[in-house]
Amino acid sequence: MASIVDSLIAVLPIGIGAFAAVGISGSLERMSDGGRAALAVAYIATFSIAILNRLVLQGRTGQSIGKKMAGLKIVKADTGDRIGFGRNFLRELMSLLFNYICFLNFLWPLWDEKHQTWHDKVVSDIVIKL
Repeated sequence: MASIVDSLIAVLPIGIGAFAAVGISGSLERMSDGGRAALAVAYIATFSIAILNRLVLQGRTGQSIGKKMAGLKIVKADTGDRIGFGRNFLRELMSLLFNYICFLNFLWPLWDEKHQTWHDKVVSDIVIKL
């Protein structure tokens, strides 16, 4: 659930930008300069929101907006402390890599003793329920 919420928050500007681009240009097929500008701003906003939410906020607090709504938090497996920006950056990078290489990463927590994905194992973190 947390990942779905985080994804929806991040892509919302693209939907708004596409709507604005159609309103400005009349269609997505024949895009005016104003329509292209609206889409460019939307993509920049989407990227910025994803960085702020999944890297900065989650790195500082252990919770993205979605994790906060779901009552989840990422902590170091050995100490229970927050993981910080650097470790969180590596976690997110490994998540992208593993999820594109093999869908099994999504399912791994179902049978893992600590309910960890592969990217959790790489940075030695766990996701806890608050």
